[in-house]
Amino acid sequence: MLSTQTLRSLASKAALLRPLPQPYLASMNPALWSDSTHQRTDIVCHPHSGMKKPSPSPPPHKPNNFPNTYVNSLQRRHQITCTPPPALGTFRPPAMQHWEARPDRSLGSFGEGSTFTVPTMSYESLFDEETSGANDELLAHLYATGIVLVKGTPTDDEGMRALADCVTGGHPTGKSKGGGPLRTLYGEVWHTSVGSQDKATSTADSAYTSDSLPLHTDMTYHSTPPGLQIFNMATPAADGTGASTYLDGFAAAERLRTKNADAFDFLTSTAFTYRSVDADMGWHLEASGPVIQLDPVDQHTVASVRHNDLDRLAAVPPPAVREQGEEEEALWYERMERAFSAWDGVITEPGRRLIIKLEAGDCTIVHNRRVMHGRESFTLKEGDAARSIVGCYTDADNLESRWRACFTKDIIKNKERFGTAKA
Repeated sequence: MLSTQTLRSLASKAALLRPLPQPYLASMNPALWSDSTHQRTDIVCHPHSGMKKPSPSPPPHKPNNFPNTYVNSLQRRHQITCTPPPALGTFRPPAMQHWEARPDRSLGSFGEGSTFTVPTMSYESLFDEETSGANDELLAHLYATGIVLVKGTPTDDEGMRALADCVTGGHPTGKSKGGGPLRTLYGEVWHTSVGSQDKATSTADSAYTSDSLPLHTDMTYHSTPPGLQIFNMATPAADGTGASTYLDGFAAAERLRTKNADAFDFLTSTAFTYRSVDADMGWHLEASGPVIQLDPVDQHTVASVRHNDLDRLAAVPPPAVREQGEEEEALWYERMERAFSAWDGVITEPGRRLIIKLEAGDCTIVHNRRVMHGRESFTLKEGDAARSIVGCYTDADNLESRWRACFTKDIIKNKERFGTAKA
């Protein structure tokens, strides 16, 4: 018997194939929206108190006046929501590329039969006026695959800030602000170094050891985890150990949906709590969310992955299960164990994990809400320089804003043709 969540997902998928409702298209009438602020103009308030008054009747508008390309763009669901005003065009992001890799330890080459090569760019190209389209190329790669390797990256704080500005906030013209590094308990630009760590920032994380790290996404204990992790190798281990590992969480989620529908249902409908505590620095962060987050509107498209076994707290069944007694609680815990076992089985499938041996100045920019990362263990002998990383996070909303601005195409010049002239 299919669960309620699975039935809802199937219904949502079927609904995506139906035409958009006429009331929805009518409410998108450009005459009801400001040309300058793109906010609604049919909301009427008292001029003094601000109390809402009844809205006037909307001007006549035929929904089929919209171009087919615009209506189709609203109908189609993407990994992010985007509803551009008709005068600005349609949202046309690059196609998603789910990937896996069969590594042979050679940077950028992952063995016979591999289906994926990490998109690679030079740091210099992102700031060269003659390659001004490089920023858009970087954003396109991040949208499509969730990971980009940037070569020749400066290993100082300014290099990290410059990269963060490239991919967040408004267009990087100097006129638009709002992007840049996200401030967290590790600071804005952080340094992970075993043996020579700055004591002014938190080190309450297993990354500050030489142990291996399982695949995970970062900041699962934030209500909204960061959009990007920018991870630059400053000094690799002298003996070449400590390779970085990556995995496409969206591909894994779709594999689980196909392989084990009940596990997918459980991990998309159950919220788990994650925690980070640094008593010395005064931090205690907790947040909850499902391992696999579906788009809240269409309830079908995978929107993000929140996965970190090291930070996940013990789970408590929801009230609807607990009120039915211990027997139902026991069944819930059994189902949870089966779901995580199936999820772990997908993550550990041969060939799914990508392994890259980063050299100094090799920087991976990772979509943190999609691509998991980890690390193999490394060794430091007496006299070796400390293995050190410099990096930062960026805000998820700022990243998605740049994607929307970058991939909204075909600016429409003749506004009257699409009913934007006021009645």
